[in-house]
Amino acid sequence: MDAQIPSLTTRETQRLRSDYPAIEHLEAGNVAAWLVERQEQLLVRAKEERTGMNLAKLLTLASGVVGAVCYATSPLAPVGALVAGVGYVWAVAQDMNASHQFAPIPFVRGNFIEFLSAMGDKDARIDWFANSNELVDLMFHLDPFERYELGMLKEHAHVLSEYLQRIEPGKRFHAYRWLFDWFVNLKGSFPGVEQLTSHLATVTADPRVNYQQVQAIQEHQALCIAPPTGILPTPIRNLPETKAAELPSPLGAIDTFAEMVTQHEIAREVQPAMPIVKKSLPAPVDIALEMAKVPKSTIIAASPRVGKGVVVSMAVAHLLSLHPDNEIWLIDPKDEPTERHYWSQIDTDKRCHFDLRPFDVDVEEAIEVFTEHLTRFNSSTSYRKLLIIDEFVTLNQKCAGTFMTRLKDFIVGICSSGEVNPDLGLGRFAWVITQSPYVSDIGFKTKAALVTFQRVFLLNKASMHLYPLAVSASFVPAGFEEKIARLMKETGRVFYYSRTDSWHPVPNYKLPNSTNDTQRSAQLEGLVKSGEDTPETLKESPETAERTETPAETLKPHLTSRFSEQEEISAKRFTPLKLPFHEAKELVGRLRNEMSQTKIIEVLWSAKPGESKAYKEALADYKELIGDEGK
Repeated sequence: MDAQIPSLTTRETQRLRSDYPAIEHLEAGNVAAWLVERQEQLLVRAKEERTGMNLAKLLTLASGVVGAVCYATSPLAPVGALVAGVGYVWAVAQDMNASHQFAPIPFVRGNFIEFLSAMGDKDARIDWFANSNELVDLMFHLDPFERYELGMLKEHAHVLSEYLQRIEPGKRFHAYRWLFDWFVNLKGSFPGVEQLTSHLATVTADPRVNYQQVQAIQEHQALCIAPPTGILPTPIRNLPETKAAELPSPLGAIDTFAEMVTQHEIAREVQPAMPIVKKSLPAPVDIALEMAKVPKSTIIAASPRVGKGVVVSMAVAHLLSLHPDNEIWLIDPKDEPTERHYWSQIDTDKRCHFDLRPFDVDVEEAIEVFTEHLTRFNSSTSYRKLLIIDEFVTLNQKCAGTFMTRLKDFIVGICSSGEVNPDLGLGRFAWVITQSPYVSDIGFKTKAALVTFQRVFLLNKASMHLYPLAVSASFVPAGFEEKIARLMKETGRVFYYSRTDSWHPVPNYKLPNSTNDTQRSAQLEGLVKSGEDTPETLKESPETAERTETPAETLKPHLTSRFSEQEEISAKRFTPLKLPFHEAKELVGRLRNEMSQTKIIEVLWSAKPGESKAYKEALADYKELIGDEGK
């Protein structure tokens, strides 16, 4: 007689497992339907919790107030008020224990102090109710882990379905729980496919799953898809295919399991006489086009001179090409003249430039200007609106206080409830451009705020040291150093996009509607700011990458004067960018309104006083360009 196998499930875990939709459906392959069912289950639970808790607070609070007011009419009134008060305190404490949120007023969630301060001012009260987010309010009625799970399912159901569909039956629920645990630990990011595969290699099939039901579900699905009629057809099996090409993704960016198929596995599935087909290279991915095709509220982070402005400018161009009626609004707290061409496609009345960098800047005036601009954005009735905020770290540091608190709440509200139909570009969206991936630098209190945003992170060779910092900030996943180094060889820059959870090379862009002079000025200004004045910097900078026909002579670093012998011929060229006379003269003339002579020579020729021959030659060229104007 066979010995009875003990059950692995305990009473506590049995209750937890029964809280999910039938796990057998997940193991049978109904991944998408199971994820949707779990999401709806959490939404309904949140609604029930909200209804019960709000009613309990309202009834106990009302009873306490009535008892306190009517204490003189009956000796039992104070007793009733005391009992109702105890019930109210108990309801608030129970709500706080379940959701970790202090919400003493019925039907009101979030920051209690901000709510009270907003109720005392008419404009603040209107803004508070206008920016309130019902979905976020609903999520805060769940316990923290269910809150994270609902956020994960709302934003990343397609990624979870892509992961779980390729896992063998018996391990899918374990993989779901494992991915969710790491989603919580990483504050909104998933482990890579390689890590998941490596982990599941050590996991056995779950003995608690009823595999008879799994088989019955699979058979039922087969009958539903192709019901047998008459004589059953003879089963036909296709020849095994070589697993060599990367699986296509609907977004062109999700890493698939085809990347992990080894040559040994390929050779084992094909006939020995057949040649092994090498894996074809995936189609290049345009991050600007991906951001424009399905708009999402996004944080774009990168160090200076990597190409944030270029990418966002190209994304704006794609967005206007796909949806010409899209309203694009800009807040630019830097107002750099050499970068204004990034925003030339945005309507002038929807651009707000205010330089916060001067030491004696009037911050109060800047806040008034930004507030008026945001008010116009909020009052616009367009069905397609995008708010771009540049240099968010600078804005947060200079305008810290009530304005930034309201602005961040407003942006979070756009992220969580502004989307109507991203596939059609309908809704309100926000793109936040920053140099730091840390939420504390951006001004948010916790890393959980990143869950509401998609994330784009740009790297080049000079900024590779920032990758570990971005990993520690949970902005990007860990373990991709080798892949980044390999992709960096193509264009010198790579990007990570959290919506597709993948890395790709950044294409070389050409900015539309910008003059060559402005681009060159931006390139040279970047050399001075970054302290890198060698011609190699021109080759590595993202703006220089836009020029695909740079003369080779400009990249020779061994010339002390930075000029080749060809520059001494009659068709003389000026500055390391080999500008003809009329272009160099026009550029110098424009810069003379903003810079001194010494600064212009430093920017255009990378020469400083005291550098003997280099500075003398640059000074002679400068005087030749200004001609009679300098007399």
